[in-house]
Amino acid sequence: MKMFRILHDNRDLKKWPDMPTEIPWDMLNEDMAQKNHGQTLKRLNERGGLGVTECLSNINKTRLQFREEKIEDVLELNKLIEDFKRNFTLKE
Repeated sequence: MKMFRILHDNRDLKKWPDMPTEIPWDMLNEDMAQKNHGQTLKRLNERGGLGVTECLSNINKTRLQFREEKIEDVLELNKLIEDFKRNFTLKE
């Protein structure tokens, strides 16, 4: 499974140890990457990835609104990743 990096720093990981560091690439939408960042997913990944709220905006296909990440965002993203991986495994 091809993975996409999630931007974070050590403070994030200390504050939220369950914060994901990567996400399955297939969860993300190329068109939303272009709309929200004017870049391809490949280029964004090369530059370090996306933050948690940026990933959520991409997955939910909503306009990006920069704001401070909250634990609820981390939990939501973890749930989406878990659901995606479960469904991916069922298809194999």
